[in-house]
Amino acid sequence: MSRLPAVSQPWLRRNKWVVTAVASAVVVIGSAAAALRGESDYSNACEMARNADQALPGRAGVNLAWAVLAGTFVSGLLAVWMALIDSKSEQSKTNPAEVFGCCLVLRNAVAFRLSIEDQPSSIRVTVYRVCSRKNGKPQELERVTPYAVGPGLEWSDPGVRLSSKCGVVGLAARTAEVQLAVRQAVDLQEFRASLVREWGFDTDEARRLNETRWAWLAIPLKDRKGRVDTVVYLDSSEKDAFSPTIRNEIYSACEHVGALIDWRYGDAK
Repeated sequence: MSRLPAVSQPWLRRNKWVVTAVASAVVVIGSAAAALRGESDYSNACEMARNADQALPGRAGVNLAWAVLAGTFVSGLLAVWMALIDSKSEQSKTNPAEVFGCCLVLRNAVAFRLSIEDQPSSIRVTVYRVCSRKNGKPQELERVTPYAVGPGLEWSDPGVRLSSKCGVVGLAARTAEVQLAVRQAVDLQEFRASLVREWGFDTDEARRLNETRWAWLAIPLKDRKGRVDTVVYLDSSEKDAFSPTIRNEIYSACEHVGALIDWRYGDAK
């Protein structure tokens, strides 16, 4: 759905080494059982040979069983070790830390241009990924990173989902066009009513949105198939934060964000 990985990965996908460990353990247990059974059969054969006053049988088969067990154990350890390394590498590939770093740089650059870098929440930046489509069109988006603010992050769990019918983010995903909105309502109740009336949020969603925001900007990014799969989102407590000059600089920066996503996470499926 998107070049960016999902925030919530299935447990087994994040811990593939567990499957390898279980499979290796089963093989080792089977080899151990065979070796012990061979040892028991050999002891019985030796006892029978002594009672019959005959030569003792050879241990070649038993020794081979123990050698197989040792080899199985060592190869199982190596397999688990390699699976652990691969699992950590996979987790590194799905970590959006670089994207969040881009959000921080973009946020601080815009705040500096507006001379409001000393106001931590004056500009916020985050990134959404398209996580579901219907007939090729975005249906739902997932927030990949916390909000980047000054001097770091505004704690908010990634993974929050948003319908493509809601807000500037949803509109940017649907239309593949940059979306800018500026708040007109001063009254809080009227502001929330406008979110429901004009931007597709329900009453509860509108109530949960940050009422200190006065301007919103969403920039869609496309994969190599020409589909919108990522949306860079900015909002501000300043009504005139996203002037044409500032927007052009943000668009230029977002081109590099898209290039990083393509290089770091590969093309979308």
